[in-house]
Amino acid sequence: MRVALITPTPYDLFASGPRALSAHLRANGHDTRLILLPGETGKYKYRENYIYQYPRSMMEDLARLTADCDLVGVSFMSGNFDAALQATRTVQQAHPGTPVVWGGHHTTVLPKQSLEYVDLVCIGEGEDCLLDLANALENGDDITGIENLCLRVDGEDIINTIRPLIQDLDALPFIDYSNDDHWVYDKPQQRLIPLDDEGLRLNAAQYPDRDKVLRYTYKTMITRGCPHHCAYCGAAHNHVLYEGQKVLRRRSVDNMMAEMRQILDRYPFYEMFHMQDDVFFAAPTREILAFASAYGEQIGKPIRAQMSPTVINDAKFKAMIDAGLCFTELGLQTGNTNTMALYRRGMSNDHLLRATEIITRYRDYLNTPDYHVILDCPWETPDDVVDTLKLIWKLPHPYNLLPSSLVFYPGTEFYERAKAEGHLTDEFAQVYRKHFTTPKGSYVNFLFFLSIFNRFPKGVVEKMAAKPLLDTFSREEFGPLFGMLVRMGENSRKVGRVARYAAAGKMFNLHNLRNIDKIANYWK
Repeated sequence: MRVALITPTPYDLFASGPRALSAHLRANGHDTRLILLPGETGKYKYRENYIYQYPRSMMEDLARLTADCDLVGVSFMSGNFDAALQATRTVQQAHPGTPVVWGGHHTTVLPKQSLEYVDLVCIGEGEDCLLDLANALENGDDITGIENLCLRVDGEDIINTIRPLIQDLDALPFIDYSNDDHWVYDKPQQRLIPLDDEGLRLNAAQYPDRDKVLRYTYKTMITRGCPHHCAYCGAAHNHVLYEGQKVLRRRSVDNMMAEMRQILDRYPFYEMFHMQDDVFFAAPTREILAFASAYGEQIGKPIRAQMSPTVINDAKFKAMIDAGLCFTELGLQTGNTNTMALYRRGMSNDHLLRATEIITRYRDYLNTPDYHVILDCPWETPDDVVDTLKLIWKLPHPYNLLPSSLVFYPGTEFYERAKAEGHLTDEFAQVYRKHFTTPKGSYVNFLFFLSIFNRFPKGVVEKMAAKPLLDTFSREEFGPLFGMLVRMGENSRKVGRVARYAAAGKMFNLHNLRNIDKIANYWK
């Protein structure tokens, strides 16, 4: 049986879920065709309720590439709903007899909503569900009782039981980076073309090493799941869905090293690894030390990983520095005690400051770290938000501040609360079509933007955050003005980044000239 796996992807084509599904199906005797549909949604992040549309030529090719497929899977997250729906409708209209199954985090938390658009939906981990579905369709067997599968039969929704989480991650094949029957959209040709090794290299993420030299980067994960229960994050839904099970699971160090060696043998252009785990450091110290030792001895490439304030210590971090860690990022989110409890973060400002002190201790080995904060929480006052500013003023330099706007993603505690209290009234506009990196235009958010600049005088921002100014300029009528100022400042920062990159002599090759947008976003 041939199964087409379609997914909206970022520009770097990282799609661990569909690649894992493809590998699992191939290991069990099925043919797969992986179709990667990158979309430049960031360009439209300031356009409210913007419905992203793929080029017509891309959809024409998609219809052609799915013509000989027996099953089509579409995997996506809520932020890619419009893109996934467009791809789905293209297949449904071109091949009305071909079954289409949706999967991913969105379908896991909203299976009944998803059944309004397709007849088959996978919830939870998809490897064995999709394999059972492919086997049943190939053999002409009944599919209505397959675990993790939801379906609509004669207008009635059937939500089947969920099988346990896969605990032995080493038993799974490495995610599919074979480039065998993989397809990607080529913008110059405006067509879907076969993805070859050179195409993978040109689309690969590039991040700076300790010397600020951009390196082609392979993204992977050693874990599945997250130990935290944050009220704003969809990952917390797994603790409800799989109550009583071990949600955070980890591959063995030997398994991880084997994947990395295989990738370096197959694609020698990769010069850095990026661990995409929700919380890479959420493992006992001995396990992090074992990983760092093996990585340093067997791989020896620069590496990036993100951390959480409650799971980091100096021993873990130093071991990863010795192994080649050159970048990390950290979720601060808030400096207000009440908001911290509301977010269910399970930490204090002391935790946050201790974590940033560890990072700063090794700043000579690291690129500027990213610190994330959440804005636009409807349950906060401007005074509450200023508490986060006060925390930021205590942070040791250097750092890169990344303010985000709170989005009520399905499956989160805030999603249900926001709907109940009237904060979420238009799910499509406020969730599926809202870019989380676009905080609202407001005075207090503008102060956060000023705090991004390490050299901007902290005392000036402190004076601007004084109560009289805060009360005056927090009025709604000033929002558009400060939103415009932030957008102007963002554009200026991007121009400055590209200029610094060019001045360092790193711009003058064709590949970099084609990727100026990427450089502006991640070269600090």
